[in-house]
Amino acid sequence: MITYENTKTICDLVQNAGKEHGERVFLRYEENDIVYDVTYHQFVEECNAVAAWTKEQDAVIGHRAQVGLLGSSSHHYLAVMLGVMANGNTVVPLDVQLDVEGLADCLNRSDVDILFYDWEHQPLVEGVRELCPRVRSYISLQHGKHVPCSDNILKEFKGRISTTDVSENDCAMILFTSGTTGRGKGVMLSNRNLIDNTFSSTDNDHPENQVFLNILPIHHVFCINCDVLVSLRYGNILCLNRDMSRLADHLLLFEPTAFRAVPMVAKALYNRFCLLRKQNPDRSEEEIKAEVYGKRLRRISCGGGYLTPELAKNYLNLGISIAQGYGMSECSPVISTAAWDRPDKIASVGRIVDRCEVRIVDGEIQVKSPSVMMGYYKDPENTAEAITEDGWLCTGDIGYVDDENFLYLTGRKKNLIILSNGENVAPEQIENMFADETIVEDILVFEENDVITAEVYPNFKYAEASGITDIESAVEESIAKINQKLPSFKRILNFRVRKDPFEKTSSRKIKRSNYFSQKKAQEESRKKLIMPKNDLQQKIYDIAAGILGHQDFGVDTDLYRAGLDSMGSVLLLTELSDSMDFAITLDDLMSHASVEKLEAYYTEKLNDEQVDYSVRPVYPLTNLQIYFAYVMRGNTTANLPSLIRLDDSIDFERLKNAVEDLFDIHPGLKSVIQMDEGAYKSFRHDDLRAEIPIIRQTDEEFEETRKHLLVPYMYEKNEPLYHAGIYQTDSAKYLFLDIAHIVGDGMTLKILFEDLNDLYAGKQVEKEQYTLFEYVLDEKARDGKGKREQDIAYYQKLMKDFRIRKSILTRRDFHDLDHGTNASLRGRFTISPNQLNAFCRRNKVSENVMFLTAYNYCISIFSNEKDVVSTSIHSGRTDSRWTRLAGPLFLSYLFRYTNVPHETVPQLLSKSARQIMETMRCHISALHADEMFFQYQGDILNLDEIGGAPAHREPIQLDSLPFHLQVMSDKKGFYYYELRYWENRFDEQQLKVFMECMDIIMEAMLTEPSVRRLKKHLPERLFPKHYILKAGVVNDAAGYELIHDVSRNTLVKAYVFDDTCRKQPFGAWGSLYIMDRPTKDWSDKITNPYGAGVLYQTGLHARILPDGTLDILEKCGRTIMVETLTGRDFLDLGRLEDTLLGYEGIDQAEAYTCWGPDHRLMLCADIEGKEEPDMEKLEAYVAGKVEPCLVPKKINFTAEV
Repeated sequence: MITYENTKTICDLVQNAGKEHGERVFLRYEENDIVYDVTYHQFVEECNAVAAWTKEQDAVIGHRAQVGLLGSSSHHYLAVMLGVMANGNTVVPLDVQLDVEGLADCLNRSDVDILFYDWEHQPLVEGVRELCPRVRSYISLQHGKHVPCSDNILKEFKGRISTTDVSENDCAMILFTSGTTGRGKGVMLSNRNLIDNTFSSTDNDHPENQVFLNILPIHHVFCINCDVLVSLRYGNILCLNRDMSRLADHLLLFEPTAFRAVPMVAKALYNRFCLLRKQNPDRSEEEIKAEVYGKRLRRISCGGGYLTPELAKNYLNLGISIAQGYGMSECSPVISTAAWDRPDKIASVGRIVDRCEVRIVDGEIQVKSPSVMMGYYKDPENTAEAITEDGWLCTGDIGYVDDENFLYLTGRKKNLIILSNGENVAPEQIENMFADETIVEDILVFEENDVITAEVYPNFKYAEASGITDIESAVEESIAKINQKLPSFKRILNFRVRKDPFEKTSSRKIKRSNYFSQKKAQEESRKKLIMPKNDLQQKIYDIAAGILGHQDFGVDTDLYRAGLDSMGSVLLLTELSDSMDFAITLDDLMSHASVEKLEAYYTEKLNDEQVDYSVRPVYPLTNLQIYFAYVMRGNTTANLPSLIRLDDSIDFERLKNAVEDLFDIHPGLKSVIQMDEGAYKSFRHDDLRAEIPIIRQTDEEFEETRKHLLVPYMYEKNEPLYHAGIYQTDSAKYLFLDIAHIVGDGMTLKILFEDLNDLYAGKQVEKEQYTLFEYVLDEKARDGKGKREQDIAYYQKLMKDFRIRKSILTRRDFHDLDHGTNASLRGRFTISPNQLNAFCRRNKVSENVMFLTAYNYCISIFSNEKDVVSTSIHSGRTDSRWTRLAGPLFLSYLFRYTNVPHETVPQLLSKSARQIMETMRCHISALHADEMFFQYQGDILNLDEIGGAPAHREPIQLDSLPFHLQVMSDKKGFYYYELRYWENRFDEQQLKVFMECMDIIMEAMLTEPSVRRLKKHLPERLFPKHYILKAGVVNDAAGYELIHDVSRNTLVKAYVFDDTCRKQPFGAWGSLYIMDRPTKDWSDKITNPYGAGVLYQTGLHARILPDGTLDILEKCGRTIMVETLTGRDFLDLGRLEDTLLGYEGIDQAEAYTCWGPDHRLMLCADIEGKEEPDMEKLEAYVAGKVEPCLVPKKINFTAEV
């Protein structure tokens, strides 16, 4: 029997567990759909192997090694942790959410010599190497690619036993506190501390028969002690849940009898139970309970948060006992433990544990126990502050002990509010009362001006789902409800609703000290601001403050650092123009991005030379109009059609006059674009009056008419650039208005319908003073001053060294790419609009930045490239005079995403936002980099009424670009997408997987701080699990006998990995590996990270499709699109490479496109050989073998070494 008396160290506990529990199962976990059991005997042997290895490291290093652990709970994590401590060494469990700087700080402060890490954190580990010179070696806890790993240690040292003497006073563990009050401190826990706490209470209800599910993070001492060490004591089964996204699955798979968690998890599970019960009223409560919790769950132990009596009662009604304990890292951690036999004590945090003394000093709980820490590592000052001279640990918590030795918490000493009337208020008491208020996500209570004040972060998702639009009133109602339960001096008399979440620790506690220190820093910063000194500065300052929504900036502050984003920039330009007649471009604003600089530029602009705007009959085309005239002629993608079903109350004559007046207000719409002297030009016709017919038809006639409403523009002589009509049918009224894209864009439509409603209502609408024709002349003037060359140089820098080598999401059998077969996918993003908007405000980025970054991140996943580009579009309204201008002002631009291993999400978004802003300074469009085109529309196409009455936009199918993803928001703010694509080019099932990935990545970006971990949020259903197929099928896909010396019907297991040897989702390209079968010319072999076996890297790139088939990149993924000034070409890069390899002396060839000096994509090829060929002859050879578009513009030769 394992007792406190015969167990003094972790080494004792491990050895005793092996002897006592032997062949009983200790660990149970699931990987890749396979459930593994590890017995106590096996586990102890592994701990012995690790201990022997650790002793050997001690000899090499010259002192006892301190070993860091960075990962989630796993078989090998636990074996290393306990094996190291069993040798008498110190382990340092680390938070996986640390960034590079935070991890390096913890490693250096705890003097770690060796770091074990989960392979998924390898990029983070690479980031800290230079910052942590003391760390001698880094060892992966899983099989990575050619790195030392724990499995090798277990194999090499199997059967060896360490004979090191271990003292109960040796430091076994250094744990960093979560840091609610600032930088985390390193808590030193000795063997004695940990063992005492493991035996601090006794479970007499046959604990050996329990099946525990580990949910808590493994770097928390509550998890280490209560889940791991206590299991070793009693001999129960411990099931591992490494990922919270798998919790629901693992509750059903392992069917635990008990688990430990923070109350938030218990509440979330109960909410799921309630939702299922509501959705399935015919099912029994027992059946639904089994679906949520499994069939055997009896107990939930809570800690680390407030367990409400209501939640406890709800669980009791389900037949599940739930209770809470209390502790802290400094006490190893348990101070009081759940009393299952006393449900009447649910308001307490449990009964004080054995050998633990508690005293209350000035309201504060102080503890003396063998479990109390040795101190803070190399921090005598904080240690002296935490432990009194007579050896009592100051917990910082306020509470009391009742006469039955049950402990109660009432607050934190540091947070205690003392009012001027002498009353003491513990804010935590009030905050805990809001635990069941659904509208309140988080609340922080504090004193402000001698008044109890609360700052509330609402539950936006609940508000959206419940249709609550006035969130502030809902919060006020909730506070009033709680105030009724409080004495008058504790009532919240002032509150404010915050739009951003509170900053929290990894254990989800609000960082109170950070909140107050940030407020103090903001106040100090405000005092140092230089405020306006004259009327002109004050006017500019007031305008900027109105756009930013705050005054936390001075006249010398960069407005973009103050929070100005792309949308805010456009609003600022408009306000400067409207209020001060100060018309500038975005480029001007970004060059003069402070109040002082804008003041100086305002004075300078007064003396600017003006462009000649005199009216003329013929105008040149803008660069964008040239694209439409030459490339999009005859394609309905160049139409902007709207078919609007009108209310019966609409007056047709009034509507007809309003529509016709629109064209007089925006004269550019009446222009004609036609060929003149061999080139397309724009002819001005201001005096022409638009004629809008009113047509009456039967329902049947109109059904036929609407099939032919959409007619492409051909730019023939005198052809109007609009199609319009008002239709009266037997049952409905319609307005059809189609503007040619060559004279309009999405913003134009928004402007036109706003003006149309004003005209219909009889309001005065100002005619354009600055028209599309002046815009054309300004563009030509800019070009004449070298602006175009400057913009081209910007794109050259942006796209330097970028290459496109493959396509993604395409069908294997794509065909007939000279035209497209139109198709579309539509769906809704699950992200909360309120949470997204708040997140964007906090990070000073726009929604467009969020969506575009997530889009490119997904392209990176599916292309298996760290450097990717997509094409997007912005309104182009970067001059205050263009805000209400009807015209094709939008600009397509390139957005480049480059993966940086240890970048944070806020850093990535800031970088993305800056790149987009810099690109928006350009006045030129970019041809599409490839097919991946994205457009954030927002709400600009929302149309709810015409003529003051309800109106409905009817769907119209346009010709599609090969790939065109649009993101829109409805009037409630929810985000939708429409993906138009060519179904003869793209695979619908792959597109669905891609869009689901983008949806999940968007959601993950709100909470996941690390870019490298975003992919981990993708659910397992999006990945192949056990992919087994016949060798013949693989060989057929490869086009040769890749797997040899086996029959065609032999089953083989295949994997497609990214460069970190992690699985790729369905449809994503990656490296093809075959298990246990050496393939022809295999390039590498690794141990299978997903189970037994050796994986052979084939040298091929592949993807596993959603239908279970295998594609080889070299066979079907090398055809890419290149847009030109006269259309688009599809280039088969593989064919070009084969052609080059057919030329004598060329041994290797790689074809790709890159950004050329003439501001478009350029086809290039890199070749290798012993001697450089005659380039003229080579080019002639290639030209004779392939079509002209496949002849490289540039061929680079490298001599073989």
